[in-house]
Amino acid sequence: MNYEPSDNRARRVFKWLSLLALAGIPAAALAAIVMDREELLGNIAFTLLAVSVLANTAILFSYGTSPQIQKAAKITWILIALLCLIFSFCIYMGGLNSPDPHRASEIILLVTMACLSFPAGMIAVMGVAIYSMQFLAADGAGYFEVFAFWFLFFASGYFQWFWFVPWLIRRLKGFWKNRRRPG
Repeated sequence: MNYEPSDNRARRVFKWLSLLALAGIPAAALAAIVMDREELLGNIAFTLLAVSVLANTAILFSYGTSPQIQKAAKITWILIALLCLIFSFCIYMGGLNSPDPHRASEIILLVTMACLSFPAGMIAVMGVAIYSMQFLAADGAGYFEVFAFWFLFFASGYFQWFWFVPWLIRRLKGFWKNRRRPG
């Protein structure tokens, strides 16, 4: 049996879904900037969360498309993770009118990076929770802890999306290819 037409159709659908998710990222960022200027940092924090979901969607669909789209999705994911770290440090240094900017920065970082690295990030969440209960003072994390938490999420998400998922897809393709062969 020839499966090429359906494979090509699926590739086209995955390509457009991936491109649509990637196009949603700058659209969401622009919306955050254009919205209420008084709440710009709050809008950016929410937008980071939304674009992390779009980036994960783009990555998942890009594995059924061309290497160029995969590379664009990977670069976008890394840039969003770096923006999350930079934004968290800006909030940490008092950029948000909040009674406790340190906690606000931790929450933004943890929620966004957990979403960006989901589901592997859930393991990182458990590690952060255990560390926080055992070692952090009441005033929250310092610069080193914020960076360490970010790196833990970044490493788990990067491993998941750019090593484990491609490996799993190759294994499943090989499994199904061998299974389709007669005899």
